[in-house]
Amino acid sequence: MTRPSSIPMLVILLTLVGCAVHEPQSRKEDVFAETYMQQDALASKGQVVTHRWWEMYNDPKLNRLMDRGFAGNLDLAMAWARLEQARALEDISGASQFPDVNGNARTGRSQSIPSVSSYQNHQVSVAASYELDVWQKLANERASASLLRLASENDIKAVYVTLSAQIAEAYYLILELRAKVALNKEILEFFEKTVKLVRLRYERGVVPSLDLYQAKQNLLNARAEMPTFERDLVVAENSLAVLLGFAPRPDELSDLATLPDVEETHATGLPSELLARRPDVEAAYSRLQSTDAEVAVAIAERFPQFTLTADYGSRSTDLADLLQDPNIFWNVLAGVSAPLFDGGRRRANVRHKEAVFQEQLARYHLVVIQAFTDVEDSLARERGADLRYTELLAYKEVTAATLRLSLERYQLGIDTFLPVLTAQASHSKALMAVLTAKRTKISSRIQLARALGGTWMVDEMAKRQDGEGDF
Repeated sequence: MTRPSSIPMLVILLTLVGCAVHEPQSRKEDVFAETYMQQDALASKGQVVTHRWWEMYNDPKLNRLMDRGFAGNLDLAMAWARLEQARALEDISGASQFPDVNGNARTGRSQSIPSVSSYQNHQVSVAASYELDVWQKLANERASASLLRLASENDIKAVYVTLSAQIAEAYYLILELRAKVALNKEILEFFEKTVKLVRLRYERGVVPSLDLYQAKQNLLNARAEMPTFERDLVVAENSLAVLLGFAPRPDELSDLATLPDVEETHATGLPSELLARRPDVEAAYSRLQSTDAEVAVAIAERFPQFTLTADYGSRSTDLADLLQDPNIFWNVLAGVSAPLFDGGRRRANVRHKEAVFQEQLARYHLVVIQAFTDVEDSLARERGADLRYTELLAYKEVTAATLRLSLERYQLGIDTFLPVLTAQASHSKALMAVLTAKRTKISSRIQLARALGGTWMVDEMAKRQDGEGDF
């Protein structure tokens, strides 16, 4: 039966338990925009990125490189290791919500002075201790660790998104550079034919030596460009090797496809849907919630701590009697520990955690703003890349016609070689510019897919955990 004097204390304790020491402050960011500012600038007829977006290019080699990158990329391996660390910390925090049970065994000889007699002392016991989570400190510690684990999972998804874009970018850059090397060889052959033509006319005395020097000028300039293309190609292939975690096999980069003609793009969806598809936003929000829980832990540490401890065991002066005829003992204790003076350490810790929360809140807002900015920027780049590619195609046709007519007029003796020289330089630059613009157009699609995030990473993570992603 409870003593009357203990009833007021019990009522006070139950009242305190029913009061929350901290109200959660974190909440999802509100989205007010109904559409993207650049939405009208680009008719997006594709699907919202929920699938393996690179499969729209129908390139088996690219698909294979993606799978190898997901299996071997070292940034991804580090992200998985960080997730395992977060899981372990979550389990550690969860363990504090259960009793701590220990087994103890002691044996030794004792002697009291001035007595000359001594005796053996043997003891076996089980001790248990448990902290009553009156102020939800332990629950908030577990919640904080769980949220950090969730943030680590979203970090992995973000790495998948970034890595897929980087692999695709590196792959198509390699295709562009290989195409430029091949194109430069064709240009060199054309310039060599032109030099031969001018040399024949010069040897016949039809044209001056200046024409021959001008013809060699374009040829030598094209030759000087080749080492640059070859150097950039090696660098691009090395960059791809870093992304994959190892150098690609020779068959994976031989007989690569040419740059594809990509007209389909990705539907942006609604701005209100973006935050759920961006793993970096989800990770930032989980860290914000985790910091909020840490504030609650810091506040709870300023309140009394209630513990229960219990011992059960036996002791004896004879080791045989310890097990056969034990001397049983047990203790059950309830304790309370309240901070009286700590020099303001706990109060300062609360201020520190609150300041960390404000930092994470600002970081979360920044990530949200950056997410929308990424989509807006990608839409603007895509529109610009499409228009530039279209204009350069028209420009290439004009330079080709100019070169053809200038050669005809030169061979007929109507014009000097200078118009041919100018037309050759313009047309070769136009051909190179079209290749770059085509790859830039593909790159804009890739960056839009990256900005939109997606849900396809969940399947990739499941495959890796099941062991299907190993090579």
